Formats: sequence, structure tokens, C-alpha cells
Amino acid sequence: MPESKQQKLRRAILRDEFDAFITAGQLLKNARRILGVGTEFISKKMGINSRLWARYENDRVKIPNTILLKIFVFGLSFWCNMPDNAMPQHMDKDL
Repeated sequence: MPESKQQKLRRAILRDEFDAFITAGQLLKNARRILGVGTEFISKKMGINSRLWARYENDRVKIPNTILLKIFVFGLSFWCNMPDNAMPQHMDKDL
């Protein structure tokens, strides 16, 4: 699916804002693909609506700090191996 001009502009602004080659959403999508899992799977494991996860990956909305912290601290692969609806005991669900 080709990107719209508006989406290209939005991504260019985000890249410039953070002096990065790709946006956080693109990085998130690449990491998920490397793990070989779908958006439905990873969003369910992390307790996020799959449509919202797709919006994160497509840079439609900013990824909240809480989600970034969960990924940064534990890594996406950790969440892939978690049983459904499970959280580490020391971690607050509202992190």
C-alpha cells in the first residue's frame, strides 16, 4: 500500500524531530517483523487493542511512554513469550 503524501510528511517531521533514520513506529514494526509475529498476537500479549497497535506502527498516533518503557525494559521477545493476560509480579499494570 503506497504511503500518502501526508503520511510521508508526518514521518519526515518525526524523523527530523528526533534526528533519526526511521520513526519509532517504523522501528516497532521492524522489530515485530523480525520476531515473526503479527500485530494481533503482539498487541494481545501487551494488552493493547490491535487497531491501536497498528496506529502506533503507522505513526498515526504517538506511542505512549508506558508502552515504550515496557518494550525498552523487557524487549518485545519477552512479551511474545508471556502467557496471555500475565504480567511480571513486580510490574504495575498501569506502568
